[in-house]
This record gives sequence, C-alpha cells and structure tokens, in this order.
Amino acid sequence: MIPLPPDLADLLIPVQRDFEGVSAWMYLDAGGIVTAGVGHALYGPQDAANMRWEPGAVTTPADDYAAIKAAKAGQLAKEYAALTSNRLSDDAIDTQHRADLTAKWTQLNASCPWVSGCPVPAQAALLDLSFQVGAEEVKRGFPKLCAACQVNDWATAAQEVIVPAAQAARNQWRQWQLAACASQ
Repeated sequence: MIPLPPDLADLLIPVQRDFEGVSAWMYLDAGGIVTAGVGHALYGPQDAANMRWEPGAVTTPADDYAAIKAAKAGQLAKEYAALTSNRLSDDAIDTQHRADLTAKWTQLNASCPWVSGCPVPAQAALLDLSFQVGAEEVKRGFPKLCAACQVNDWATAAQEVIVPAAQAARNQWRQWQLAACASQ
C-alpha cells in the first residue's frame, strides 16, 4: 500500500464525508449496494462481519446485511437505521474511510503512475473520482483528463472531470480543485 499523504487526506476527507455522507449503520446506496460508514461498499455478509461494529447489537452483521439487501432501494440512509442493530463508532468509520482512501490511492497510482507528481488539489480531485468510479475507470474512461493532467493543462482537466451521474456540487468541487492548480 502507498501511504495516503497527510495534506491530501486533510483536503479530501471532510469533503468526502459531505458528498458521501456518514452512516453508522448499513444502508443501500444509490446503486443498490449495501454500504456503511463513508461510502464503504459491503459486497456480502462476510464484508459486513469484517467491520468494527460496536458491541451490544441484538442481531449479527450478516442478519443486518440480509435485512438491508432485501429492503426497498432509493431511500435516505437514515431510513434504513430501524432495520439494523449494529452500529459503527466514529473512530471505526474514520479508520475504515482512511483505509479505503489508502487502498484507492494505491490503485490510482498503479493505474496512473503520474498522479503522485500532480499538485495536491489535482490529486484530491482524481482520488475522489477514483473513489466514485474506480481507479482503472479513471484511466480508461477519462483519457482526455489523464492526458491534460500529465501536461499540466488544468483548464482542460477541469472540463474533462465531469461524471454525468454525480452530484453537480461534487463535479464542481473537482473542477475547482483542478482549476486551482493553474496558479500553483
């Protein structure tokens, strides 16, 4: 694993908490994937069991996973709380989020080895994009963005970072981060 640079973590973590939301219980995300914490996808009951849940729950993580998986999709995260008894502490959520970002940072560096040489705001925009679409998709699905970043063409990079299915505010934040690199 490639360590997540502290300045990158300091910039990105609060923003991701806003965009992804923070949930101490499992819920279905917009894509119908069981999720907990800050956008941490759980792909099966074993993933749920591996989380650091607080003691005292009356159901198992696998039971909660099954209840959420069977629930109606498209609700706000808070609507799923009554279906589960397992809860994550703030510390467990923060630890998992940092681990997820470190894993994505490692994957992004493998797919786009030039990313570590970019200014921190560009790294933050690209890592957030990777968190949403996957590191390999950044390389494969955004070739103009990658090419622009490699030659420090931040105006073009800002135009190419748009994800049509993403929140407008999230796309705008990424654009601002990339555009800010022009003055660095």
